[in-house]
Amino acid sequence: MTEFAYTDADFATISKKAYEIAGIVLGDNKRSLVYSRIARRLRALNIATFAEYSEFLDRNPEEEEPFVNAITTNLTKFFREAHHFEFLAERVSGWHGKHSVWSAGCSTGEEPWSIALTLAKAQKLAQTLVLATDIDTNVLAKASLGEYAVDDTDLQTLHAYRQYLQMNRNRTTFRVSQTVHENMRFRRLNLQSEWPMKKPFDVIFCRNVMIYFDDQTRQKLALKFIQQLKPGGYLIIGHSESLHRFKLPLKSVGPTIYQVAS
Repeated sequence: MTEFAYTDADFATISKKAYEIAGIVLGDNKRSLVYSRIARRLRALNIATFAEYSEFLDRNPEEEEPFVNAITTNLTKFFREAHHFEFLAERVSGWHGKHSVWSAGCSTGEEPWSIALTLAKAQKLAQTLVLATDIDTNVLAKASLGEYAVDDTDLQTLHAYRQYLQMNRNRTTFRVSQTVHENMRFRRLNLQSEWPMKKPFDVIFCRNVMIYFDDQTRQKLALKFIQQLKPGGYLIIGHSESLHRFKLPLKSVGPTIYQVAS
C-alpha cells in the first residue's frame, strides 16, 4: 500500500506538466519513478495528494524548478563514449584563436570536465570557453565544484589526466585543478526556453538528453543546435540517439557525430 493515493489521472497530469515545462516525455515505464520522486515533494511541502500538488504547481511558478529537479534522471561518468573525446582531441589540434564548446545537459559535470581535460591535454583550454548547462540546479551545483568521490569514479580512465587532478588528504575525493576551472562556465538552462547565447559554438555535446523528448521536440532542438553552431561545427549526441530520420543540414562524420554544412 502506498503512502499517497496515486491514480492514472495523477500520472497523466504530472506527465503533461513535465512535457509543458521541460519537453520531457514520461512513458508508462516511469510511473513508479514519478511516484517516488514527487512523493518527496508532497512530504517536503506537507501536501496530502498528487492532485493538490498539481494545483500547487499551477499556482506557484517557483515550484517548477524543484519539480524538474525531482523528475530528471542524471546518469553519467568521465569520458563516457570515449570515441567522442578522441574525435574532439583530433579536431582541436588544428585550432587557433578563440573557440567554444557547449555541454548541453551536463548533469553532475563529468562530461564538461572530460571536455576540459581533453582540451587541457591538447594545450587548447586557455583559448577555449567551455559552457556547461543543465535544467537541474542540484546537479549543476555539484558539477560546478568539479569534486568527485574516488569510489564512484574509474580512476584508470583519468590516469592520463592526473596532472590536472588534486586528491584530498585521505584520497577519498579528488578535484579538478583550479587552472582547468578558469575557462569553465556553468549555467542553468531549460533547452525548451529561449537561449541567451549570442555567439556560435565550434562543438556542441548533447548526449543522452534527447531520448527524453518526442520526435517533434528532438527535431526542433536539433535545428536550434544547428543555428547555434559555426559553419562546419559539430553536434555530438548519445549512442542510443539518432538524427538520420530528420531532414537536417547535417552530415554524419562518425558514430553519433554530425557536422553542419559549411
